[in-house]
Amino acid sequence: MHIRRDYVDIDGDRLFYEVAGSGPALLFLHAGIADGRMWDAEFDRFSRDHLVARFDARGFGRSSAHTRPFLHCRDAGAVLDAAGIEHVTLIGCSLGGRIALEVCVTAPDRVSGLVLIASALRDYEWSEDIRRYGEKEDELFESAALDELVELNLRTWVDGPQRDPHEVDSDVRARVDVMLRDSFEVLLAAGDGLSDENEIRPPVAERLGEIAVPTLVMWGDLDVPDISLIGNRIAEGLPDSAVKIVEGAAHLPNLEAPQRVGDAIDAFLAARNL
Repeated sequence: MHIRRDYVDIDGDRLFYEVAGSGPALLFLHAGIADGRMWDAEFDRFSRDHLVARFDARGFGRSSAHTRPFLHCRDAGAVLDAAGIEHVTLIGCSLGGRIALEVCVTAPDRVSGLVLIASALRDYEWSEDIRRYGEKEDELFESAALDELVELNLRTWVDGPQRDPHEVDSDVRARVDVMLRDSFEVLLAAGDGLSDENEIRPPVAERLGEIAVPTLVMWGDLDVPDISLIGNRIAEGLPDSAVKIVEGAAHLPNLEAPQRVGDAIDAFLAARNL
């Protein structure tokens, strides 16, 4: 598999992206505890009959930190432009799912289909447990406690609320550990220079009915309860959606069950001619 690797400059920040294969286009959007490397298996699998692209969002992986006001969905459009992709099926996990939904309402003509895995949703009112996690993460970030930051995210999202660390595949934990460290190091190095993401108004949560493309909504049954609530809300709000629960997985089902998740995506793409 030949992979083209490059950077796109946008508003003074740099986004790392990769493109491979040929055929109908797929753009993979990573979770907020990972970077584009979380899609290694899918990038290899789907490049055999699709044009596949992925990128590290600002502040993640090999991209620069977000030092200016920005929108992740606009960045996704810039990557599509750089890759020469006009129409695409978006496959997003967690933060990546949220970005995919926002691309749908800001550039609807570009999107052919959606796969949302453990998707986030802007303006969702998170549970008390997740709010406490966010407060703790902020405290640890302010004190630059890298090891504690990484472990907090591993425990919350990779292990999930129903498992202890020893019950989770150590290779999965190790892969996410590396991606978390790389991203936190980029963000910590930027210090006070970080910029907040702009808002979209009205928010996607109020506009789900506008998104008419075929959509597969997935999540792991061992994820935090908020994710199933968000998944059901999205599925109920979209005109054309199907739901798939991945048993035995938490927030990153494609890392814990790559074959099952890949097969589900494959079947969806084939059934919808995407």
